[in-house]
Amino acid sequence: EVQPLIVRGRSEIILGRISQASEEATYLDLTPFGADEAGVSRRHARLLRDGRAVYLMDLNSTNGTHVNGESLAAGVEKRLRDGDELLLGHLKVFVYFKQ
Repeated sequence: EVQPLIVRGRSEIILGRISQASEEATYLDLTPFGADEAGVSRRHARLLRDGRAVYLMDLNSTNGTHVNGESLAAGVEKRLRDGDELLLGHLKVFVYFKQ
């Protein structure tokens, strides 16, 4: 069964895997979801909220980021929409916005 991971109250969140040396306060650790086996980088991508809009940016990850099947170039912000499918390496994540 898929469980939602609720993120609120932050304007910037790094998606990735937490390592021992990581001290990022705005880090979303995807390790419990099989991130290591799926090729998710430690600092894979960044979610950035600007008002009501949310953007995703690949942080030069090893195995890449896709939004709805489309490859996202490193350093390029892509506005996300409700229900978008993200592929972080080989880890599939769906994004839903709660109003």
